[in-house]
Amino acid sequence: MHIFFLKLNIKRIFRTLKVIGIIRVIILAFMFLLFYFVGFSSLLDNNKTYIISLLIVTSIFSIHINRKDKKFLKSILVNSYFVYITQYLLIILPFLVAMLISSQYIPVLLILFTIFIISLNNKNFEFKSGFQERFKIINFRILNSLNFEWYSGLRQNWFLVLVVYICSFALAKYELGIIIPIAINALIITSFYMESESELLLNGFMLSAKKYLVKKIVKAIVLFNLIYSPVYLLYVIIYYEHFFFIIFVIFAVSILLPFSILTKYSTYEPNQLLKGNIILIVIFCLCFTKPFLFPIPIFLIIRNYIKALNNLKNYMYVVD
Repeated sequence: MHIFFLKLNIKRIFRTLKVIGIIRVIILAFMFLLFYFVGFSSLLDNNKTYIISLLIVTSIFSIHINRKDKKFLKSILVNSYFVYITQYLLIILPFLVAMLISSQYIPVLLILFTIFIISLNNKNFEFKSGFQERFKIINFRILNSLNFEWYSGLRQNWFLVLVVYICSFALAKYELGIIIPIAINALIITSFYMESESELLLNGFMLSAKKYLVKKIVKAIVLFNLIYSPVYLLYVIIYYEHFFFIIFVIFAVSILLPFSILTKYSTYEPNQLLKGNIILIVIFCLCFTKPFLFPIPIFLIIRNYIKALNNLKNYMYVVD
């Protein structure tokens, strides 16, 4: 039965790659290899392995607590633990190999131990309704109605977002200890835009396509940077000599959020999951690993803005 699930996962991967398209797969593979052999190896050389380990463990933890197939696997398998472990090891295998090549044995052991512990949890991460209601009230006070994706996203991932946010302060001793959590939370928030709303909700704001996109983008950028302003200030105080680096991070985050929004609406269809957009988000992020790739994000934003504008005009009643 375990072998059956492994084969099933492999088939699912090939189906996903087929949907994405051969050109995008080749581009993504190139970008990943570039990051793997240049960017990731340089991080290991700079003794930032423990921060990378935290990033890996946090990502696996996020995947595990949000799994929807735990009850299903538990009902048909005597031991679903093997399935979890196998899947997670396959995901992180390239990073473990790079760490072993760099003789980073202790971080590898810590990662493996933590993943084994995480995989022991066979239940979904849930809280009592009273706590959820209190969080819901706070959530609605902070967020604008145009950021409705943040409502559902934070209700499901608020604990992970909070832990990552706190890590920026807890790891302030390391420069990347502040930067990497910012990047993680920005990526978590991009996942909020992987499901399209109904056509009724889309038109409920009574805005034209252009005004809808502009207002939504501006409010998302302001909200994220407002929440992270204490972290930015902490970085400037501790690492003031690298002031321009945090400016670059703010700039990167401030175009990543618009890109995820524009990507959603460039492929918008009412009430559809848009998981294929994850590939475009990954390609977009990898472009920041090397300076000569920086023009690509700007090109992608302009391209997706035009596509999103034209696509939304097919669904929105209000015109400019």
